Amino acid sequence: MEQEFHSGRRLALLRELKSLSQKEIVVTQGFPKTSVRNLQRWERQGIPRNHIQAIAQFFEVGPWVLLDPNVEETQLRTLALHPELQDWIQQQMVRAIFQDTVDRAASSIKLESV
Repeated sequence: MEQEFHSGRRLALLRELKSLSQKEIVVTQGFPKTSVRNLQRWERQGIPRNHIQAIAQFFEVGPWVLLDPNVEETQLRTLALHPELQDWIQQQMVRAIFQDTVDRAASSIKLESV
């Protein structure tokens, strides 16, 4: 069974994409002050809500990138390499969710009328 792609796994991936070790990132200016032990816990269990904004700013992504359950690993990799695409990707995700909702509603209506 695949693990959930939660905020901690996203943090680990973003850190790795910047080629930073856990020891390096905790002493990098702009990253929230924390210990390696706490960072390891965040990567396993998820980022505490009070650090989401600062971590998002550090990686130059919106907080939604760390929190939205619809963001997949490939999208996160794209955003890490091309932060200028954030608005476009977010719009595409909203459209896809909206279309899925419309499709489900239409399917439900068809089933009820049968």
